[in-house]
Amino acid sequence: MEAEYKELADGTAEVIWLQYLSTDLHIPSISTPIIWYDNLGATYLSVNPVFHACKKHVKVDYHFFRDRVVKKEI
Repeated sequence: MEAEYKELADGTAEVIWLQYLSTDLHIPSISTPIIWYDNLGATYLSVNPVFHACKKHVKVDYHFFRDRVVKKEI
């Protein structure tokens, strides 16, 4: 599950980079980007902070995705 969660964090970083690029090019954003993923463990970890307690070995920088979900940016 850690590898899948890392991929979500990497994909989120790419989406945010594309948002910044489109802003610089004066292309308006239509809506909040949606990242579709089929790994239940990674999905639960990104949405439920209580589930995080049993996955403390996951690196803190991977929680970048979870922070963006909480802020409703992804």
